[in-house]
Amino acid sequence: MTRCSTIAAPSARLACYDGLAGQTAAQPSATSMPASLPAPATRPATQPVSTAYTAMRKRSHFEAIAQEVEPLPHGLFRLHLADGSTYDTSMEGAHIVQGTMLHIRRSPLGTTFVDLPSQAPIPVRLVRPD
Repeated sequence: MTRCSTIAAPSARLACYDGLAGQTAAQPSATSMPASLPAPATRPATQPVSTAYTAMRKRSHFEAIAQEVEPLPHGLFRLHLADGSTYDTSMEGAHIVQGTMLHIRRSPLGTTFVDLPSQAPIPVRLVRPD
């Protein structure tokens, strides 16, 4: 190998290294690309998101009535609103009563909050329908 490294001409030096590896110019290397590539694997199609869910995500400020307040583990709640949307609270200590008028807003950074007159804003997350 040291003999090949002393050759100044690049093509001659490459031919020397090929000869040491047992290859000639007429033989393709074992690591060369095949003439035809296999077809790429198809990815499974993703299920389309419902248009109602997409429309709910785009709302930024609206009022809704809490139709049902379902307790979740760790002091969290699931809010079922009269318009059919469902939100999970992401902070403990929220005291929301069934039938309460809620003001729901999205912040400029995308966090959704429920504003109640007697409490600090409560962060919530829209639940994707099954």
